[in-house]
Amino acid sequence: MYKLLFILFITTSCAGPMTPFGADPLFTTEGRVPIHEVKKHSQKENMRMPASLDRLNDNVVKISFSPDRLKLHDKSKLKITISDSDGIDIHHTIRLFYDGVEITDTLEKYAKKTVTKNKVTFELNDFRLLPDRENDIIVGYRSSPISPIVFKKYPNPICKWRDNLTIKNSKRFEDKLETLKTIENVSLMAGVNPNFIAGLVAQESSFDPHAVSIARAIGLTQVTALAEEHILQVHSDWPSYSGINRYSVPVIKGLIVLGKVNHENEWRLNPYYSIKGGIEYMEFIENYWKRDENLNIIQEQLGKKKKHISDILLASYNSGPYRVKRNLIKKGNNWLKSKNLKEARKYVKRVKSYCYHFSTELETKI
Repeated sequence: MYKLLFILFITTSCAGPMTPFGADPLFTTEGRVPIHEVKKHSQKENMRMPASLDRLNDNVVKISFSPDRLKLHDKSKLKITISDSDGIDIHHTIRLFYDGVEITDTLEKYAKKTVTKNKVTFELNDFRLLPDRENDIIVGYRSSPISPIVFKKYPNPICKWRDNLTIKNSKRFEDKLETLKTIENVSLMAGVNPNFIAGLVAQESSFDPHAVSIARAIGLTQVTALAEEHILQVHSDWPSYSGINRYSVPVIKGLIVLGKVNHENEWRLNPYYSIKGGIEYMEFIENYWKRDENLNIIQEQLGKKKKHISDILLASYNSGPYRVKRNLIKKGNNWLKSKNLKEARKYVKRVKSYCYHFSTELETKI
């Protein structure tokens, strides 16, 4: 029933503005309170503030999410749980904010709500977030009219380029275990995070070794002609099909289907070479950003380098380091919100979501 309602409201154009929680016909009308107004009002009442979103009193109130971090690459079954060891008072208040605006009544309308002695849960099936939005989700809970409000923000997925981790979750890619194992082995040998590369491959090619993009990028890691030039300077012995980068996309696809271009005469169609080449091109980008000039730009515009380097590398892989650099200089902390990095913004969020997925949920042993 809830699934049917959710789909119905998504496909109805006149239903009003959309949120991932369903259509919200009252989204912009009077009475819908922005989060900054709640903060302001809470300050006046000396309540606990959203500025300390994660500093909940674990001994009394706990707000949790499942999945534990935003899932931006696929739909999920969302579960929000508010636990209160003092018991759920009949006068309790729960408030939900999406991208700064309150949508509590939308949650109440479309989610399955369960209330027990010490717990309130909301469940939504087929919950899907769009990576081009901020997806700033905050839950507020007040146990009684005289109690402070406590807030919890739904955290973003995390993924670091140089983490020394293994792949723990192959859900949705159970038939790609051999490729995942190759990714893990090659990545660890290079000193990079296998989950980062698995996320990149999932986003770039969906693990299809014969994938060809409209930009004529080929293989698991979708290496372009420009990237190939850098890679073949190091691996001149890798096979490269003569003239392939001059052909149109339909011709390239046709040659691959006919078997005339294959893993033996075109290195990008060889899973091992594609993974290794993709990693080495990312390292080429990393070395570009390690130049003193570029390190200074990162430091001046963003502060600590390590906090942002994974996003910068992914955006550069997708849209080119020079475009990323221009937007860093022009936009500073808002560089990834630039209009000409719209695709890169979605790309970064999806790859990091895939990466976190591969690294945390143990489903199938690799």
